[in-house]
Amino acid sequence: MSNQYTYEFQTYFRRTGYGGRDEAYVYRIQDNELVEVKPALSRRSRTGRHGFDVWRLPAGTYIVIYISRSNNPNAPYEVLIKKLHITDKPEWTDLLKEEIMNLNELPQIIEKAKELAMRHG
Repeated sequence: MSNQYTYEFQTYFRRTGYGGRDEAYVYRIQDNELVEVKPALSRRSRTGRHGFDVWRLPAGTYIVIYISRSNNPNAPYEVLIKKLHITDKPEWTDLLKEEIMNLNELPQIIEKAKELAMRHG
């Protein structure tokens, strides 16, 4: 048995035809860069519009990005970005919460969150 602690968490996935959205992305902070971490498990409904994702993360520092929007395509996306630091237990820190109208704005928000994460150790 390994002494390596692994943190597992699950998030809901939803991407409806009406514009509703719930999804998460995970990036490991490595050498001052963000490296995307794919889920260890993804399950989707027959239509692919609903499901869940599971990550199994070893010790390290991560940025977790949650994107959500109601089924109203004119509503803004809510973007919540958290820092997750894993040692022998997970420690979550809220970094940023913003509303955006277009997902093309997401890379700038991710960069801002990365800078905040680096500044706060």
